[in-house]
Amino acid sequence: MNEPVIFNNPEFGEIRIVSISGEPWFVGKDVADALGYSNPRDAMSTHVDDEDKATVAIHDGSQNRNMTIINESGMYSLIFSSKLERAKEFKRWVTSEVLPSIRKNGGYIAGQEGMAPEELLAQALLVAQRTLEEQSVKLSTLEAENRKLMNELHRVPPVDTWSPLEFERMLACAFEQKHEDYITVLYLSRRLGLTYTECFAIETETAKKAYTEKLLTIRGRGAIPLDCLSRQRLRRHLTLDNPGRRLLIPDRRWMSQTVDAFQAFLELYWPYAQEKNRSISNTNPTCRKSYIDGTIKRIPAVRSRGGMI
Repeated sequence: MNEPVIFNNPEFGEIRIVSISGEPWFVGKDVADALGYSNPRDAMSTHVDDEDKATVAIHDGSQNRNMTIINESGMYSLIFSSKLERAKEFKRWVTSEVLPSIRKNGGYIAGQEGMAPEELLAQALLVAQRTLEEQSVKLSTLEAENRKLMNELHRVPPVDTWSPLEFERMLACAFEQKHEDYITVLYLSRRLGLTYTECFAIETETAKKAYTEKLLTIRGRGAIPLDCLSRQRLRRHLTLDNPGRRLLIPDRRWMSQTVDAFQAFLELYWPYAQEKNRSISNTNPTCRKSYIDGTIKRIPAVRSRGGMI
């Protein structure tokens, strides 16, 4: 159960904030109401990424209630998507008053208004110590993840640098493992220059519009023209997969989990796809296909955190 800190503003009303691992999380409904959204739940579903929101139990008067909370990134997503003219004033209030107050002593201290200066200082030191310990753990985790990513980057070069044969082999591996989503990601990455994360982040409504208009809109990059094959890949998922909010990711699956599984797929099968096997590079297409099929059948399927790769 989390005890919220309540901030009041004559213009924006009441904003409740809870601290999780030393970071402020906002009650999503409060932020959406303040920014003029008529349907807070729909606003958070549409504009806030899954990794920027969570559901926790919050003490609300006399009872505990499960509420959706959003982090700073999620709050900014709602601000930038709001059509309310005073959205800028809301952002200024939060960044100049609310967050500094929360972080003044390294975190909010319950009952700090009635504490003597000596008691407040002692509590602040304890909060600071806990914050340093948490940040140390986070730093160690990030360093380990960074080493892992650097190793993966070293082992598997970007898809646009692969030779046609290497690309063909990786497609064959994805097909054999029945991963239509991976086939689509490989095609979009190679033909449109998208990152893997950008591919998995494509929303279903965006894909429908892209298929009709032959232009795929990517945040921060604008509209990208679609060729015939890229449109076919989008249509395949729109017509057969019954997708959820995102075209290539089920609604109950995390983006980070999906990208991790795809990276594991690349790392596992890349050694089999590399064109260092020069002995088949000059063979005819039939022989080449036989080699690829035979190679794939010798590769064991592996399990990731999300299931079979």
